[in-house]
Amino acid sequence: MRRFEIIVIWVLAIYCAVALNGQALSHTLPINEQQRYENALDTWVQTNYTSILDSAFRNSCDVPKVYGEMKWTVCARIVPGEPGDPEFVLLVGKGYDDKSFARISRAKGKAVYTQIGNYKREHPTATSSNMVQFIDLETREFDNKDYPALAHVEAEFERVRFSPALPSTLYSDATEYSISIDSCWGNKMVVVLNGPSSYSAHQPHPLLSWIETTRKMLAESFK
Repeated sequence: MRRFEIIVIWVLAIYCAVALNGQALSHTLPINEQQRYENALDTWVQTNYTSILDSAFRNSCDVPKVYGEMKWTVCARIVPGEPGDPEFVLLVGKGYDDKSFARISRAKGKAVYTQIGNYKREHPTATSSNMVQFIDLETREFDNKDYPALAHVEAEFERVRFSPALPSTLYSDATEYSISIDSCWGNKMVVVLNGPSSYSAHQPHPLLSWIETTRKMLAESFK
């Protein structure tokens, strides 16, 4: 009986050793075709993401002609560091004769990044140029007549002060803010800033603080 128990123990030990060795070897095996496909798909999305995003939001910084000339406009495109979070474009313009305008646009349902991947998966031959029409966005517009808080938003923007020496802090998975500020008479400033997640309570730059406060305020209209 004792001899039988020893044999059983040896068999189990050999079995466990073989199983563990098999697990180690499995990590060195070539990736399967499905993984190859997913890797190629992700590479394609990353390569074409910016151009598709540019096309999808190409009119988001345009003020409707009915408002005439704006004294100034500020437009910010917000691209999150986490691909699953929605992208936004925020536009605020101060007009003459108390005419003011604001617009907020965002990916509807799922992030543009996710929509691109899903559509490419369903339509493998789709090109970046014909994919734009299938990107789902939603937009809300405001003027100072139906949204009096715009006056406060504009006043806060005009009080923003910052040095031309931009922050040099690095963030993992940084949110990117592409900001264009224009005056009626042709002065223009374009700046790209990186910051922490838009869910962060504190931003590293006064302009980003204003953008995030305004974005969150106007985004309430989507609920």
